[in-house]
Amino acid sequence: MTHIDDVENAPERTAEDEALDLRVFARAMCDEACSIQKLLHEYTDKTRALDDEVRGFVERDNAEEDALQMIVTDVAHAEMRALRNVRYVEFSQQRSGALAERAAEGAVVCPASADGRTSWVCGWLPRRVVQRCPGCSF
Repeated sequence: MTHIDDVENAPERTAEDEALDLRVFARAMCDEACSIQKLLHEYTDKTRALDDEVRGFVERDNAEEDALQMIVTDVAHAEMRALRNVRYVEFSQQRSGALAERAAEGAVVCPASADGRTSWVCGWLPRRVVQRCPGCSF
């Protein structure tokens, strides 16, 4: 039973007892205010702890999301490199086949230059021009 209950359940008092009642009532109000303040502090501490936990979950979730995004990006880059390599192999095979066909038909095949590219001059050239092209052969 609190001080407020004592005041509310007390029998009728005289004017002399009113000063006592006010002190009892004030003490009861102070006790209630302290109790409320204590509860507020407890709930504030619990809210801060919960906020810290939630922040931790959010940070871990963001880190996982970033890691997954990096993995997806790396996979996409690897797929693009593989596709580029496959296309290059296909192109090289087609080009080799075309050069072999031209050579079989009697066309001039020009050797690759130092940087790996063939000269634009070589190809279907008359014999006189081919003789002037160094490195070109029949």
